[in-house]
Amino acid sequence: MVTTFILIYFSSQKVYSTITQFLQQEFLRNRIELRGLSSEIVTLLKISAIKTKVTDELSRIFGLGKCDIKPVPRIDGHEVAILLEEQDLLWGQGYRLSIPISSKSNPSYLLLGEKRTMSLYTSEEAEVLMMLADNVALAFDNADAYTKLQNFSLSLEQLVDERTKALIQSESLAAVGRLAAGVAHELNNPLASVMSILEYQSDHLKDNDELSDDLAFSLRELHRARDIVKSLLDTSRQREETKELMDIHTPIEDALKVLFNQYKNKKISIIRTFNAENSLIRGNTPRLCQVFINIIKNAIDAIGEKEGHITIETLNEGLSSQSKGPVGAPGDMVVCKIMDDGEGIAKKDLQDIFKPFFTTKSQGKGIGLGLFIVHEIVKDHQGSIQVESNKGTGTTLTLIFPPH
Repeated sequence: MVTTFILIYFSSQKVYSTITQFLQQEFLRNRIELRGLSSEIVTLLKISAIKTKVTDELSRIFGLGKCDIKPVPRIDGHEVAILLEEQDLLWGQGYRLSIPISSKSNPSYLLLGEKRTMSLYTSEEAEVLMMLADNVALAFDNADAYTKLQNFSLSLEQLVDERTKALIQSESLAAVGRLAAGVAHELNNPLASVMSILEYQSDHLKDNDELSDDLAFSLRELHRARDIVKSLLDTSRQREETKELMDIHTPIEDALKVLFNQYKNKKISIIRTFNAENSLIRGNTPRLCQVFINIIKNAIDAIGEKEGHITIETLNEGLSSQSKGPVGAPGDMVVCKIMDDGEGIAKKDLQDIFKPFFTTKSQGKGIGLGLFIVHEIVKDHQGSIQVESNKGTGTTLTLIFPPH
């Protein structure tokens, strides 16, 4: 009996020693793997990658059925690892250990489920896992700082790129201005010569001569050309142009006369709907004629060789405080709508059409300054311009001017 007791006692001691030795060896192996995991995660630069690495490795090391990292609004700096109990909500979700991750950018809890050995987490394991959580917090903050630095670098590159493009555009516009000034100087002399000859011939014609009307129209067009040349010079010198009381219909009709040869042989109908009772504004007739020439020319190009219509409508209407244009009492504003049923403009291009050097036309058919000039002239007249267009259905440009 005594002998049996002694044998059982020594056998149990040996089993206990063997189990203890095995658990110590497993703990040492786990500690080494967790140390390697701590070193590896600080090299990762994405928070999602860190979370995946930690949960996958812990699940493998401990044979966990569940492991997760859950973000929270904040972590108290004095929090420690907690062995969960049955009354805890997280216990019912399959977790057995909760460890705080005291990250400034992504405070979280590291939640571990039941181990494959069904054993409880020891205080030594909890201590090692707390050290791992400290490294996870450091990795989170490093990854967050890297992401912010990367975003800042990207935004800085975009800003530099935008400023560079703006500088190039500014220099290009300055070059165009210098070129325009040179061309204007060169055009002044031949224009003056031709005008002088036509004025002489006009003065010596009989009143009922058939050429009188043609000469008068030619002189008006030359005067307009001279005024445009003058405006080019004034623009290059940044001079303010003189504005006077004028009828909005005058530059519209002048523009149609200038463009007549471009649409007379096409299947394009010009529809005038002049409903504005008050059509007087304060403006510069040659400059506004340039506006309507550019817009109507674009409409002609948009229709091309197809059959189409260009409708020019004027009216008076008031604008609400939500409108982008000037605000006035009902009926105050002088509005001109130019509508065509041409090819239209793609939605993605609408926000860029008034930018200098932007064009949807094929190479050699436009340099992208027409609508930019239109926008600048309308803005100089205290007006606004709006565009509505759909690809394949046409375009409507609405010009809104304050009354005289």
